[in-house]
Amino acid sequence: MDEKTGYVSTDRHYFTCKNPITNVGNFHIIFVVDRSSSVYNYDCQPICSRTATSRLKLSYNYHLGAVYDAVYTFIETHHSSRKATPSGQMAIDCDIVFIVLFDYNAFIIFENKTLSDPERLLTKMIEHQPTGDNYYHEVIKKTSEIIDKYYDASKTNVIIFLSDGEYHILEPELCSLYERESNRGTRG
Repeated sequence: MDEKTGYVSTDRHYFTCKNPITNVGNFHIIFVVDRSSSVYNYDCQPICSRTATSRLKLSYNYHLGAVYDAVYTFIETHHSSRKATPSGQMAIDCDIVFIVLFDYNAFIIFENKTLSDPERLLTKMIEHQPTGDNYYHEVIKKTSEIIDKYYDASKTNVIIFLSDGEYHILEPELCSLYERESNRGTRG
């Protein structure tokens, strides 16, 4: 089938858009993770559908463990989907990932790394337990600094904000960050 007119997925659905697996766009993926004390809640737990994440059930069988599980699964799935194109050729994976945790402060635990080692990413995350309050203004400032420091017009910035929603998210600051990035433009 001609990619210009769409594609058929493995489950036999027809889509009129380009197959996303063939998209070799490059991304800066920034995970912004709330690790304040409110995520030490048993309202949701990690699924642990992969062997690597099963250790989360031991020490992180609560909300933050579910978030760590989701981040790991996203990275592993994204990395695996980029390994080969439908034609069987290896896709060039130039995506970069960042993990920013926040409570009273915002700090980077995984900076400017490729997606090639999701296990290392999981190990870095589980070094950090829930603590403190969540200061959204600190994490928005840190995310802006990352985007400025690593700006590359050929990459699209993707910010994935993971929080339980305790306290108020600063919508004006988030909108300002979005507007700034929209005006700057990506994909040079």
